[in-house]
Amino acid sequence: MKGSGKEACYPETLKRVYLSLGSNLGNRRENLERAIKLLQELPAQIEKLSKIYETRPLYFESKNYFYNLVVKIRTFLSPLALFLELKKIEFKMGRKKDLCLSDRPIDLDIVFYEDLRFSSAILKIPHPRALERAFVVIPTLEIEPDLREPVTGKKLCEIKQEREKEYLKQGIKALTEELKI
Repeated sequence: MKGSGKEACYPETLKRVYLSLGSNLGNRRENLERAIKLLQELPAQIEKLSKIYETRPLYFESKNYFYNLVVKIRTFLSPLALFLELKKIEFKMGRKKDLCLSDRPIDLDIVFYEDLRFSSAILKIPHPRALERAFVVIPTLEIEPDLREPVTGKKLCEIKQEREKEYLKQGIKALTEELKI
């Protein structure tokens, strides 16, 4: 049911979802670890974690670089229910309301939810800026090399190739640190 409001509210089966996690305040690694632990308390199974990547902030100026990773989960939560649970985790970890383009201890985004295309006042799936972000595309490819982007149908590896120069300018760097589930 692509783009169906019903699917966004009442999924009938366990759904494959990719989440982007980022932190640029405090102990970034510990913030990611805490977010993973809080995700494990949701009705969701964490299947894969990418490596941690360090990137400079996009869209705003800050001396604080981000630690980012991508998580693949399976869940019965609808996109809207999952979105609200992610917001609860962000606020529990100290995220300030309505400060989206600023430093933050944690940022949790739904990147892809199966091949669903959905738009509401508070949530858009796929994430509207996912493909312009090296810190989303590269870690997602690491854990799911054959994934296709639902809007264009292109493989993420093709999109990465097309945007290679753009991504290089973002200064993404894979760290040797990995988190364990």
